[in-house]
Amino acid sequence: MTLDELKEQKIWFLWNYALGKNGKKTKVPMSANGGITGTSDNYSNTWTDYDSAIAAKEKHGVAGIGFKIPDNMYFLDIDGRPLEDSFIQLLLERHDTYAETSPSGNGIHILGICDNDRLPLIKDETKGRITLAREFYQKNPNNHIELYFGHATNRYASFSIEKYLIDRLGKNFGRAEDKGFITGTGADEPVGILADTGGADVAFTASTLTYDDMLTLYHSTDRKYRKNAV
Repeated sequence: MTLDELKEQKIWFLWNYALGKNGKKTKVPMSANGGITGTSDNYSNTWTDYDSAIAAKEKHGVAGIGFKIPDNMYFLDIDGRPLEDSFIQLLLERHDTYAETSPSGNGIHILGICDNDRLPLIKDETKGRITLAREFYQKNPNNHIELYFGHATNRYASFSIEKYLIDRLGKNFGRAEDKGFITGTGADEPVGILADTGGADVAFTASTLTYDDMLTLYHSTDRKYRKNAV
């Protein structure tokens, strides 16, 4: 599932800050019409799509938007660690998926696809629903990590709008720039390396290309670009 596909689903709502029982600020969900909502399916008729949630956020002047984590997705929330932290970098490397800074700016969110059939799930008779086996934590206060699965934890994720917009703008600019460097004609754009006039010279040609040659080329490409490399 792409982020654009996620935005089309009616799983979005608003949230605003309120003081919790311990006196600390907490995020309280609310529907797009300003009423009560929650992550239970009983509230599904109050959820909306991303664009409608954005419009409602501006109308009501609340702090942010969020979404019910879908059944086939996981949400990893790490607080109190800067982007440069070695542990954060390790997680970002291992989770090759969408990531953002949290709305507070003091943490990282990672959102990805998961295989429910491989999750350690049990039937919680007290809650009357499927949940993670008890030996697997969902929230660890010792390292400020929270891990939630849409199928098993019935939680929502806040969404960092500014990070998404900046990232989207950067990608759009990057695609236009890449096109110019590859096929640009030199008229109001760079001369691309494949341009008929002024482009790069062919250094050599090969009569055969082996499987090993392809593997070497593939693995010489940065990991985050390999998906569309061949």
